[in-house]
Amino acid sequence: TPQPPKHSAVEGALLSLVQVGAISIPAGDSCEELTALGSQLAKLPVDCRLGKMLLWSVWLRCVDRITTVVAALSASQSLFLSTLRDANVAKAKQ
Repeated sequence: TPQPPKHSAVEGALLSLVQVGAISIPAGDSCEELTALGSQLAKLPVDCRLGKMLLWSVWLRCVDRITTVVAALSASQSLFLSTLRDANVAKAKQ
C-alpha cells in the first residue's frame, strides 16, 4: 500500500520551490501560490533547479551549453557507474 510522504519531506519540497521562486507564500496566508516561473517550470520534466537553469539559458543565450549540463546532472548515476562497475568486474574475472 502506498504511504503518504513524511511531513519533513513535504516541507523540504515546499522550501525548495520557494527558494527557486516557483511558489510564493503571501504574508499571513497559509496557502501557497504558483508563480509565473512555477507555471513554466511545471511544464519541464526535470528538477525545478535544473528547469530554472534551462529557462535562464534562453535569456542568457547559452542554451546548448546549459542543456548539456542539465542532461548530465539529471542522468541517473547508474548510467555512469555501471560502465565503471562492468570494467571492474571484467578485471576481477581475469
